[in-house]
Amino acid sequence: MRNLFVRENVKFGNRTINTVQFPYLNFMTKIYPVIVLALLACCIFACKKGGNSKPNDQSSNLLVGKWLVNKEEVKVYTTGGTLVKDSTWVFANQLFDLAWYEIYNQDGSGYVTSRPYKRVGSDELYTDTTSVFTYKISGNSLDLFEYGALTSNEHYKMLSLNSTSMSNETSYTDFPNSNWGLDMNTKYTFTEDCYYTKQ
Repeated sequence: MRNLFVRENVKFGNRTINTVQFPYLNFMTKIYPVIVLALLACCIFACKKGGNSKPNDQSSNLLVGKWLVNKEEVKVYTTGGTLVKDSTWVFANQLFDLAWYEIYNQDGSGYVTSRPYKRVGSDELYTDTTSVFTYKISGNSLDLFEYGALTSNEHYKMLSLNSTSMSNETSYTDFPNSNWGLDMNTKYTFTEDCYYTKQ
């Protein structure tokens, strides 16, 4: 083990004085300013602009708020690329109650709710929260993460986004539901375009 100090006798004229020196301390006083400057440089370069984990660009500022879906277009393709189903739902009149809200908060969290409705025998309005998520938007790319998840489970391409309207598109491969009139044992590629108005 190294000694952290050195005993030394120093002569001053006729006198001898016992001294204790700390060579590592002397080294640290010389290297300390270099270490401080290096740490400061690391801190400055680590704090680059736009590195905030919360969304903060123009797209996210426009996205923040409550959006009501008013139309959904779904196209279904075989894995070979042949279009087998093309459907459009306009959420008005009889379909108005099937519409949903998507709420995007400034802190990067969000949720999906049903439209307010009355239960049979009640005058109170109810809403159902159908999903809770966090989101990240960059340019025309929107990723939704199940609350607490680290990987995106839904990816959307933003087709348009302004202060009053939004449209996005997602594609995925899956088995169809029974009411699609397609082979339920075959996987298809679904492309969904949704159109929203800001509330």
